[in-house]
Amino acid sequence: MNKKRLFLLNLFFSILAFGSAIFCGFFSADDYSAIFSMSGYKGVASSYRVPIAIVYYIVHNLLNYNTSLKAKYLILILLIIEAYVVTELSNMVFYSLKSKDIRILVIVNGSFIFMFENAFFAEWLWFAGGAIQWGIGILTMCLATKSLFFHRNTFGFCAALVWMIVSTGSYQMCLVFFLYCFLISIIVDEHGNISKKVFSNALKCFGVCILSVVANVVLTKIVLFCGLVSHERREYSARISPIEFFNQSISGLKVIFYDGGGYYPRGFLIAIVIFLICTLAYSIKSNKDRLSKAVAVCSVALIGLVTVHMAFLMQGIVYIVPRVVITEMGIISVFIIIPLSYEKLNDFINIKMIMGLLIVIICVSALSAQLIITDASITKALDNEYYQRVYARICKYEEETGIEIRKVGVIYDQYPIYKYYSVLNHPVLGDASLGAMYTDWSNVNAMNYYLDTEFIKINVSEEIKKQFESKNWDSENLDEQLLFINDELYICAY
Repeated sequence: MNKKRLFLLNLFFSILAFGSAIFCGFFSADDYSAIFSMSGYKGVASSYRVPIAIVYYIVHNLLNYNTSLKAKYLILILLIIEAYVVTELSNMVFYSLKSKDIRILVIVNGSFIFMFENAFFAEWLWFAGGAIQWGIGILTMCLATKSLFFHRNTFGFCAALVWMIVSTGSYQMCLVFFLYCFLISIIVDEHGNISKKVFSNALKCFGVCILSVVANVVLTKIVLFCGLVSHERREYSARISPIEFFNQSISGLKVIFYDGGGYYPRGFLIAIVIFLICTLAYSIKSNKDRLSKAVAVCSVALIGLVTVHMAFLMQGIVYIVPRVVITEMGIISVFIIIPLSYEKLNDFINIKMIMGLLIVIICVSALSAQLIITDASITKALDNEYYQRVYARICKYEEETGIEIRKVGVIYDQYPIYKYYSVLNHPVLGDASLGAMYTDWSNVNAMNYYLDTEFIKINVSEEIKKQFESKNWDSENLDEQLLFINDELYICAY
């Protein structure tokens, strides 16, 4: 198939499945903060992402372009990049397969679509202002993969390293995509075998990964040492033991692959994985020579999973969120693509069956994404309505007292509800559709955005906190949840 035509088909799918996010205009907690502050690049830089921090500084401060307020254009660009990356990687692998069967291209392309645009991709879109970093991250990851695959020499290694420094410096989890995409490509190029060539190129790949991480750590240390930014990255109060880490990792995998995290029906993903493993086992039974090839498939899948959880180990916490575990879906692509390189393919799998499986997976992913994007829009509308009702009380107070409210503090009752669960169609794991009131850096910023005001956020004194510490509301009750003191308003979120 013509590459241009394939790209247009991939772009059509991207817009069909996720394009509604362009027009919904919803915001995450980070976006509400970014609307009013153009210094977010400082926190990004101190989180070992100096390359994308530089991009944010140029876009925000030099070009005066607010990536949150004007996110719809960036989301469109992100979808175009997704289509481009899927097209380039699909053509590269199809070239390695040396096949002329268009059905094989369809399977490879569908597998890469699922790798990059599964339902968990919806949380990337929830962080609308971050579209620029997701786009740069996967684009440079794709360029690194192509550089190292087509130029397996010093030049290719250096080019791949430069691209991956930018990629991991945009979003660290792009490292997992790189591992999957490159290892799939070189193993397919060797007909599924773990040859010396595969082993040596895999070492180059690991070298690129390690050096790109080290480079970003060094860059961060330099900007911190020079005082260009302060140390603002998230810290965790306690480190967990290896046993606890292992148990939490297993629990996290269960949440994603069995429960689906709300993004997929319960048991859906694990059923697919089990089916593909059984298919692989059947191929070994019918041809003992394929045992080493099956080991290659399982090794690549395991390498990706281990890399994700090694990042958790370095943080000292198992942080299961969709924007991270989106990369774990690559194992399904691994189990589908690599066996395509086996001899006597029809003895191993039924091509039509795999095509049907991919159609089901992709359709379920797209439907789930639509429900999540719809819920994000509902959340924005409900946030707006809530702030309008609060503002009506503010106006009434100002009219009765003649005192203008200038400052706002936010506290929480004993068990706050972070999402509008009673009205959402598809509540999910993670931050998608999180109410604006429930993060410290978004509550008053969101209030100022919706009301076009300039309230100053203030800390809440212990004395006022004690007035609400025993409260536990299940519904809105502004008579009790709002406290006016002179020019200050205290809101207790329930």
